Amino acid sequence: MSKNPLVTIVQLSYNNEDYIAEALHSVFSQDYHPLQIVISDDCSHDKSFSIIRKLVAEYDGPHQVIINQNKKNLGLGNNVNRVMEIAEGELIVESDGDDISFPDRVSNTVNIWMESKKKYQVLCGESLMINDAGEPGQSLPKVKAMTYDKVLQSTGSQWVYGGSLAWHRSLFEVFGPLRDGVVAQDKAIGFRSLLLGQEIGYIEKPVIKYRIHAANLTNARTIHEKLKHKITMFGSFVQDFEKAKSLGYFKDRDDVEQIYQEFVDIHTDFSLRYKILGSGLLKSIGVLLTCGKQLSFQRKRSLFLKRIMGH
Repeated sequence: MSKNPLVTIVQLSYNNEDYIAEALHSVFSQDYHPLQIVISDDCSHDKSFSIIRKLVAEYDGPHQVIINQNKKNLGLGNNVNRVMEIAEGELIVESDGDDISFPDRVSNTVNIWMESKKKYQVLCGESLMINDAGEPGQSLPKVKAMTYDKVLQSTGSQWVYGGSLAWHRSLFEVFGPLRDGVVAQDKAIGFRSLLLGQEIGYIEKPVIKYRIHAANLTNARTIHEKLKHKITMFGSFVQDFEKAKSLGYFKDRDDVEQIYQEFVDIHTDFSLRYKILGSGLLKSIGVLLTCGKQLSFQRKRSLFLKRIMGH
């Protein structure tokens, strides 16, 4: 019997008919054992699920494979919640429907995790960019260490890349499902690790080929959509922050209430801007108020961070 921990790789899919076959073949080709593969299609309206069923029927490899198709579209965060109801592995590895995992991706992830004596709650590897046709490009910028100030600044700094993400199942046992509407599940899951006082483990080699194409989920958002996602994202941060506080994870910090209130303020700020931009009657005034509020808020946030973070 293998002494390796059981790992679940979750293959997410939504309207990926042009790429899902490559993604699945790369998951089937993983050299790690024991490995459970959970494929969850979020009610695609293209041929994605038909391709999935065909490839699974043809698969005769050693890994356990489970298929799920949501009866209605749940959204990315809730699709992750669904696979967490199915996954049995101690460590969960995410695979997106348009990316390609290297064959040793899971093995390398587990090795780093085991070397840390299972300290890491979240792990993330390097990613090589490819275009629509699979031709190689540059590597994605290396992720930066995740800290409260980087999250609060919300300047686009990347702490984790979802396609190369892995996490311990305890993050969902402690905090429960991701907040409804969350799109940036990588940031939500990474933030949970930060709340528990654990740094993120980084794999210093490429683990996926990250595909850049016109239909990427993070592309093609209106300003209203972007604000709505910010509201949901910071709402998730606040919700998980409250959970961590209630469980006593900040006993050694005397600045926790200040940090928590800053997250609440930013969530409120995004909510107000969304309401103003959505108001036809106050459109002109709203733009001025938003700009003025943002400048004031940026100054306040900068001073606050310098005071409590020692920068």
